Amino acid sequence: MLRRSLVLALAVSCAALAGGALATSGTDPVPARPQAQSAERGTVPLTCEVRQSRADGLLKLDALVRGAKSVSGDYRFAVTSRSDGGASRSAQNGTFDLKPKEEAVLGTIGLDAAAAFEAKLTLTLPEGDVVCEAEG
Repeated sequence: MLRRSLVLALAVSCAALAGGALATSGTDPVPARPQAQSAERGTVPLTCEVRQSRADGLLKLDALVRGAKSVSGDYRFAVTSRSDGGASRSAQNGTFDLKPKEEAVLGTIGLDAAAAFEAKLTLTLPEGDVVCEAEG
């Protein structure tokens, strides 16, 4: 079977979502930063995002997916972080099954709030791959 690979990536920007949306989990929210925009664009029926929030000295990274239609696939959420204490790598993977207009948190990784990080969420679908990246 011939498989097309469609990789969509959007560089991290410091601007919040249009309209000033914020990530609201935690006591000290940071602007939500959409990392890939792909719903109804081409053949990929979903969007993904790496959402950041801070609380109690920790930075929480949530791997989010939203489906415009019913969609199933696999995901991999990988984060590399660096701080004064050293470096670490964390990864989570699994499958997902979304109903139309449903949003799901596929994984969550917590870091020291002072750590520098690079995060990558890869969604693998029959139509191709969707990639969301964030750094901070």
